[in-house]
Amino acid sequence: MNRKEFLQNLGLSAGALLATYCLGGLSACSSEGVQPTGSVDFIIDLNDAAYAALNDVGGFIKKDGVVIAQTSADVFVAVTQICSHEGLKRIEYRKSKNDFYCGAHGASFSTSGSGNNSAAKAGLKVYNIDISGSQLHVYS
Repeated sequence: MNRKEFLQNLGLSAGALLATYCLGGLSACSSEGVQPTGSVDFIIDLNDAAYAALNDVGGFIKKDGVVIAQTSADVFVAVTQICSHEGLKRIEYRKSKNDFYCGAHGASFSTSGSGNNSAAKAGLKVYNIDISGSQLHVYS
């Protein structure tokens, strides 16, 4: 087999593999959404300097696979850091749009976790939050 034949065979094989992979319903080509597994349960002390960003409206932090943002005065929202579009750990909070955003494919999510565009149609997992004094409890 010469080089041209090899590359042609490789191209056909790679194309066939990709078609099988995507059409076969495997998750890497699916846009049905990826949801996090496992439970979340931790407490943040808002007086701790490590979490100072949460003392300002629009500030956010990432902890244990969760993005926590102060969306308005004394209102906090916690969502998974894993984008439901393709499972990438890229979710951040955007103060300017008051949304959660994945820079990988432009998925935008409301603060309630619902998708704002086609890349975000599966939505995000939103976690419960309780506040007691300076203690912020985030849990599933």
